[in-house]
Amino acid sequence: MNIDQKIFSGTQVEKELLFTSIRKYKNGALERAEQIKQILNHVQNSPYPTIVCGDFNDVPYSYVYEQFKNLLKNGFEEKGNGFGFTYSGKYSFLRIDNIFASKQIKFIKFNTHNSVWGSDHFPISANVFIEN
Repeated sequence: MNIDQKIFSGTQVEKELLFTSIRKYKNGALERAEQIKQILNHVQNSPYPTIVCGDFNDVPYSYVYEQFKNLLKNGFEEKGNGFGFTYSGKYSFLRIDNIFASKQIKFIKFNTHNSVWGSDHFPISANVFIEN
């Protein structure tokens, strides 16, 4: 990310917090990249149509998201509305929860349930049809 320390006028503690956050983000991205290989290998070798869903902790256009999108369809992109933000925490403009499906699966409906509270994520759901 090439962040220059000169741009900070904050304290040393603030700088350390920033660089700790960047390090954690980097380590998490590396871990997710390894996990994605394992999941996609399983999907590619499955004789069945597959649905992969959950909290991906990555935004659209991230490496992980693009790897899934290269192989599977995304329910929000197929049938979702609006921005589809799924994170309800401090930075509530993120869509980090997804439902991906094999090409043989047709999305009929997709919903982000942003009126349901009780977590820092809004639930998502999809109605699907599995084509022969």
